[in-house]
Amino acid sequence: MENTKTLQTLQNGNIDNQKSVTTEGTGTVLKELNLEAITSIISPAVKTSGWKQFNTGESSEIDFNKRFDLYIRRRNLSKLMMQNDDILKKSSNEVDTANRSKACKINGFETFPDTVSNPPMGNPKKDLTPLKTKSKEQDRSVIRPGNNLPVLSSFSNYQSLSAIRPDSPALVISFDSEWYYQDPVNKSDRFLLSWQFSVIDGNDLVEYIFIRKHEKYRLNLELAIGRILDSLSYHCTDNRKVRKYESQTGKNLSTGDYTTTLYGTDKEALEHSRYPYPDGKKTRIRYDWSKTPHIPVVLLCHTGKVDISGFDQSGKRNKDILKYCTEVQGGLITMQPTRLYAPSMNPKYAYSRNPHTYPIEFNLADTMCHAPAKMKSLKDLGEAVGWNKIELKKGVIDHMDQLLMDDPCKYFEYAANDSTVATCDDYICSCSRYERFYDVISGL
Repeated sequence: MENTKTLQTLQNGNIDNQKSVTTEGTGTVLKELNLEAITSIISPAVKTSGWKQFNTGESSEIDFNKRFDLYIRRRNLSKLMMQNDDILKKSSNEVDTANRSKACKINGFETFPDTVSNPPMGNPKKDLTPLKTKSKEQDRSVIRPGNNLPVLSSFSNYQSLSAIRPDSPALVISFDSEWYYQDPVNKSDRFLLSWQFSVIDGNDLVEYIFIRKHEKYRLNLELAIGRILDSLSYHCTDNRKVRKYESQTGKNLSTGDYTTTLYGTDKEALEHSRYPYPDGKKTRIRYDWSKTPHIPVVLLCHTGKVDISGFDQSGKRNKDILKYCTEVQGGLITMQPTRLYAPSMNPKYAYSRNPHTYPIEFNLADTMCHAPAKMKSLKDLGEAVGWNKIELKKGVIDHMDQLLMDDPCKYFEYAANDSTVATCDDYICSCSRYERFYDVISGL
């Protein structure tokens, strides 16, 4: 769902009051949002269009199935593209979905050995730099890879730009969310309904929808990424392998700061402790991820400043992503990678109280950053790549809660399609990632 509010407005705005009310209808008697009955209403309906309900996951402390329902649909990308001549015609490169495992690898980088799904989205060549060239259409420009290296495109000279143009394969996850305003007149009191993601796994398009079923809780990013990586059979790390024990072993007399040291066992840390912590304890548990490979993940949005603010990142184990983001040309991006730690929801780890974690090197990208100046909408982007945005009847977009209850299949198709538009944009540009960041660079 698109919105033009500023990042500052969203940070200061009201998201999710503690009650959900349905706005006035559009002349038709529609069902009110009923979070308690949402599973029984939605699950049977959407199964007819290929969606399957999966375990959302649980930890030793929380059963997330009481907070969200997770639906996943896997479809063969080749067949979808063969049914859509437009997306093939508008692809600037030859797309070969039958050989994605080769196309995903970049010289100088070895994929994680335990990773089943190939990190998608491209085969950029290090000696290629995008150049703006005029197309035959008047007042329209396209980006084409070239062999010349203008000074501006010497990415290695700019540390921040190098960070947003990964040289290694990354799992690109497209993301969107749906909500409705409890005060539609003033466009305030936004109530999040669902969070949807799309990813290309080998030859398949995999779509995920997390449906909210409790008014108190919103989805956090770490849970979403962890559950997606679970479904793609990525390798996670046993927390016990990185668990360390810290103690304060010295003190700087001039500054008053304490020197801390990590040890492999609590006994060692206790033996070397010289100063207790403020709570009186002599040791603390720390997790040392410095020697663990991190999985590169790019979250791809369209007007991400609205959707990212819809995550609940208030937990002590959740990172406030907005603090690491920068607004560029209407989009929201991270100028430097940041690290997240997403929990695995695999039942065999949860039930044994033996938590496992996905260490993530996270980047946020936004299709707004490389859309032409007068073609910034998701509809324009969909038309450009040949995967059109689904249009709803006038007035329906203001009552997404009613659409979810009244026609779950239509809601799912609309919601999933928005994130898939961004996926297709990334996919057909796969031969040169540099193209996707050219407009960002030229605007800085």
